[in-house]
Amino acid sequence: MTLTIESSNSSMSDRQTLSRRRMMIGAAGLTFALALPRLDDASAAVPSADMAGRSLSPWVSIATDGTISIMSPATEMGQGSTTSLPLIIAEELDADWSKVRIVPAPPIEALYGNPGFAGQMYTAGSNAVTSYYRPLRIFGAQVRRVLLDNAARKLGVPVEC
Repeated sequence: MTLTIESSNSSMSDRQTLSRRRMMIGAAGLTFALALPRLDDASAAVPSADMAGRSLSPWVSIATDGTISIMSPATEMGQGSTTSLPLIIAEELDADWSKVRIVPAPPIEALYGNPGFAGQMYTAGSNAVTSYYRPLRIFGAQVRRVLLDNAARKLGVPVEC
């Protein structure tokens, strides 16, 4: 489809053709211009206020009512990342899934960056679960160990794994 645009003094030199291709190129350029981060957005890189309770790691916090907040570092793009990544940690914790709250991770690449993309907070190519799987299992196991050690110390009993 081609649309011809003419100015009010329609001489041949003022006539421009707007094809579908040129329209898509313009839309893509506008999208990238709006999506690129600005330098003053660094203030967004703070821990999320949605984490409830005591923070046991940058990934997990547990509230006094038993609610477990788990950070989800990947953007949901229909691949189930928002559920599957926190589920990896919840499985390691042996947590009751009905008490788990999923919290979007703040843009702190040093903490939440995708190992499959050189630590960038980037979600693409069905890569989130395969890239984050091992680190999230380790984080979940570390939090579980801290909980077990603290509970054993408080009760005066040894930790049995």
